[in-house]
Amino acid sequence: ADNACGYSNMVVFLNQDTVEDISDLCSSALSNCHGGTYRGYERYSYSGIIHIPGPCSRWTFSHTESSRSSEITTINLNQNLYVYADLNNSVLDHSSPEFLAVAIPNSCINQNYCITNTAFGSANDSLVYRLIDPLRNSGTAVNYHTGYSATQPVSGVVVFDTLTGTLCVNDPQSEVGVFAVEVKQYINGQYMGRVIRDLSLMVSACTNALPSNSGFDGTTSHTTNACVAYNN
Repeated sequence: ADNACGYSNMVVFLNQDTVEDISDLCSSALSNCHGGTYRGYERYSYSGIIHIPGPCSRWTFSHTESSRSSEITTINLNQNLYVYADLNNSVLDHSSPEFLAVAIPNSCINQNYCITNTAFGSANDSLVYRLIDPLRNSGTAVNYHTGYSATQPVSGVVVFDTLTGTLCVNDPQSEVGVFAVEVKQYINGQYMGRVIRDLSLMVSACTNALPSNSGFDGTTSHTTNACVAYNN
């Protein structure tokens, strides 16, 4: 952890707490994490205690991995993965935003697919979302191939909702892209910090079809209005 206030920087070693299989498969299917043939995903959770010596407008907690997956096709190979979170504890004690859901971005060619990046924070805060360049070192972005960028991480249609952080794509080709979502936190208009989510998105040929529903009461409408009643 480093800071903007002259305190000594700290190197913290975290403890590995859990390893979870979070593969998005049917219960009867086995991933390659457990001897099967389907693509599997594991989540490694780490924790530790950092004693911050005092208030500061910016504490930065960062982590670097030696290289990204060689499956990624939209950037140059052998680039590091660097993520960080900022915290401003000069105004009040609070927590940085946390993402609500674990994302496993697997999409199919020519199908609409959305990735939820919604976060929650402290009481009375305001969160602002945007797509940013994934980083390979502090302040150094990855090198995208021509035609790709922070706001165009894969081919085809890319739509990002700055109010919720949801990223939707419809990609016409097989590829593996990389993107990063930044969530800035404000409390009463005061900047309080930010967190970064850095993800890879795999787009592949699929034989399945997306499910659909008929809308409310057999109509084609997927929205409705309702009144809230309070019981005294």
